[in-house]
Amino acid sequence: MRLIILAAYLLCLPIVAADEKDALEPVTVYCFSEDLEAGFKDETATAWCRILGERGEKKKSLAIVEDKQSAHVLVECLGVEKIEAAGETTYLVGGYAWTPDQTKTGARAVITVGDFKKGFFASGIGFRGPSSVINQTEEWIRENRATILEKAAEQK
Repeated sequence: MRLIILAAYLLCLPIVAADEKDALEPVTVYCFSEDLEAGFKDETATAWCRILGERGEKKKSLAIVEDKQSAHVLVECLGVEKIEAAGETTYLVGGYAWTPDQTKTGARAVITVGDFKKGFFASGIGFRGPSSVINQTEEWIRENRATILEKAAEQK
């Protein structure tokens, strides 16, 4: 029985090695904000780009690069904003209906591939808004990988 398992394992090794060789090259992404481009500190955009890179590396879909010219995709973090809104829950206190204000955060980003631009926006409590935009951005890049690489090859 051990011999059969060992033989099956050895037969599968070339398949695994071939899959590793054929692994898709990640889309290169230059992530920035207007403040970062001007040389100013932008902690929000820096964190946003770092998290986008970590998510892309984990899914093997994208790699953040430091050079704008070598990137297939440009991702501009337009910022995170606070949105004051009425809460979604109404409380009854002492016979009075009360709906507390609730602060949400909204985030915006724009992806540029050649002449094409696509915007993303999401809002949520805490970091849910920015996190959702990061997820949407990475998913869009992953789903459109073939088209992005094709357009990048046309421009060279």
